[in-house]
Amino acid sequence: AGAKDFTDSEKLSGNVYEEAVNVMSEMGIIDGYSDGDFRPQGTLTRQAAAKIIACMMLGKTTAESLGTQAAPFKDVPAGSQFAGYIAFCVERGLIDGYGDGTFGPDDAVTTAQAATIVLHLLGYTDDAIGPFWPEDAMSLADSLGLLDGLDKTAARALSRGDAALLLYHLLDQTTADGRDYYTALCSSAIKNALLLDNDSEASDGTLHTALVYADNALTCYEQADCLPELLVGRKGTLLLDSAGKVSGFLPDD
Repeated sequence: AGAKDFTDSEKLSGNVYEEAVNVMSEMGIIDGYSDGDFRPQGTLTRQAAAKIIACMMLGKTTAESLGTQAAPFKDVPAGSQFAGYIAFCVERGLIDGYGDGTFGPDDAVTTAQAATIVLHLLGYTDDAIGPFWPEDAMSLADSLGLLDGLDKTAARALSRGDAALLLYHLLDQTTADGRDYYTALCSSAIKNALLLDNDSEASDGTLHTALVYADNALTCYEQADCLPELLVGRKGTLLLDSAGKVSGFLPDD
């Protein structure tokens, strides 16, 4: 469900991470619970973080195809809904287990751990981050603006709302090798696009399209999922999937 559909949306309204939750949930990167809640103040667990990272890197549909393959930890059974995500992240070197052969799937993710994961997603190696953890990781993440609006206590358990905000900042980053990070999440992108409507009717009768003004032209785009209402009237970068449908919108500011 998009953030507009969460049953506890009043907990998001006016909060620093409201827009982040809207954008990230619409892109299918972070989602809520089966009861319809998002629970922004709830703690992000390590297994939930693995799912978010997999969706971030592969897209929701591809990530879900990872299934329940076995993860290399004795406390993550092959039948766990998170096993495939954990196995993927460990294979990519983004999350490690503990020295005793466990993963701690229900353990909380700290701000420093999350910052380190995001830096790795940007292509920074441990050597590039620095030898002193978590100080170096926190310092680099802060200098890049990744921690803006977050409590910067390294050992603090990261909330789900703060996780959405951290990932939202990631979308606006440049990778260690100089690429716009968001380009990894779409097939093509349109910059300087003004989103005029998220529920427009195209000239051919197609309903529920995104009406966009860009390059001196008005265009209606089909949407993979309806863009959040709070983005209407904003200028930014329109993300399109391989089918040419809108898969996200990143406001310039």
